[in-house]
Amino acid sequence: MLTFQTSPSVVGYCALPDVASLTGRAYRVFIALSLSMAMAIVATFSLAVSGWTVLTGAAVVLIVLNALWILGGVVLFLLRLHAPKDLDVSPPARWQSSSKTAVLITLCGEDPTRLPSYLTRFTASSPRGGLAPQTQVFVISDTSGDAAVANKDAALADLIAAGDIMYHRQAENTDKKLGNIAGWSDLFGDACAYMLVKDADSKMGAESVRRLIWQRDQRPNTVLLQAAIPLVPSLTRFGRMSSRLSDTPPFGDTKLNHDFSEAAWIRPARWGMELDPAMRSSARNAPQSMGTFFRRDRRWSQGYLEHMRLLTGAGLQPLSRLHLVTGIFRYLSAPIWLVLLVLLSLGSVEASIFWCVALVALVLLVAKPYVFTDLLPYIRTWRRWAVILRAFVSKFAVSVPVGPLISLRNAWAVGNVALGDDCGWKSSRRLQWQLTAGWQAAGLGVALLGFTLTGGPVSTLWVSLIFVPLITAPVLIPVLNGTPQ
Repeated sequence: MLTFQTSPSVVGYCALPDVASLTGRAYRVFIALSLSMAMAIVATFSLAVSGWTVLTGAAVVLIVLNALWILGGVVLFLLRLHAPKDLDVSPPARWQSSSKTAVLITLCGEDPTRLPSYLTRFTASSPRGGLAPQTQVFVISDTSGDAAVANKDAALADLIAAGDIMYHRQAENTDKKLGNIAGWSDLFGDACAYMLVKDADSKMGAESVRRLIWQRDQRPNTVLLQAAIPLVPSLTRFGRMSSRLSDTPPFGDTKLNHDFSEAAWIRPARWGMELDPAMRSSARNAPQSMGTFFRRDRRWSQGYLEHMRLLTGAGLQPLSRLHLVTGIFRYLSAPIWLVLLVLLSLGSVEASIFWCVALVALVLLVAKPYVFTDLLPYIRTWRRWAVILRAFVSKFAVSVPVGPLISLRNAWAVGNVALGDDCGWKSSRRLQWQLTAGWQAAGLGVALLGFTLTGGPVSTLWVSLIFVPLITAPVLIPVLNGTPQ
């Protein structure tokens, strides 16, 4: 069965959304620019060193690792802006699919009360969107617990009775989401040419589904088509800002992040994987509080770190290995920064970090104005300019204090995974360390302030970008979790 999904993209066509889609000249430019800028930062730091020690050498190695990861993202963003514009892949006006497609909506711990209204709108619009009768909606659940099962059954009863959806629940909650999909495939998969897999919090209109099916029909060599779905506008301040190897958990068993590994193993078989980056009438919910964000990010951190054991897998292409590394460093970069911060704040590395930090900040800020290049055709009035600039400044102002909190949490998550703590697919347990209250972060910030005061005023000034947000976390977090009036 050939599939397409509505999770965030792992590969692309017509554009360069991530490292997996780089080819030829763009790939060489990516490597050359990333290495050049990273070496410039390392050279600046090395010139600022007043005394070389073993710890200084270790700091240089850590700086190289994180500089490559950060600057690789900057270079990739610049390449994306100069790539050819996305092609129009909309189907002809009167086109109707002849391929049987199953729309799978996975359900587990989510609140089912909002799902019926979306499904009612979707099934009602399917005939107008050219989907009926070739498209069938399946709600597949791996919910456990008598009360939760009864709640979901009741919420979907009217849709089931009307024949608008088919409902399938796994009797045994084996392998969580993956087992849920596999169980459906065993029962119904042979009757369908394609399946579209959606989480319960993802919304997609009939026109978007029609667009995906048409693209699959036009390119039979494509085995996986990902849809880049924007986020639903958030209510809280934080939500708006954020808008195959056997092993044992947390480094194996149930995969908590399967997109990257799917891409890595499909590419050697010469199947096509594509991304539709321009999905309309589609959206998904974002975490509305720092607590829900951290719970999701804990699962993602374990999922990305699982990929470390795939790096040496036989048959993977070099670009796929590089793609896996970029995902792994999304979380490994946090403890690396933490170690660097400790070394600098304790004076273990004798260096003036002013120019090094200034160069990193300059490189990151240089990419910011490029965001507007894609928006220029649409910004035709001063009012639109004002709205975009306000959003840009607001997000930047919020991300500065939130960044240290997220990095601290990511460092804790990496350590947690390294110690063998498996968070599971969707954990309902309370977090073992409630950073979201802010008081633990504040205590760490006070301790960090005490360390940096021994290193002199210059060191204290730079590290204040870290300890000030930590100390103010008990006030900052409730403000970000609040809803603007």
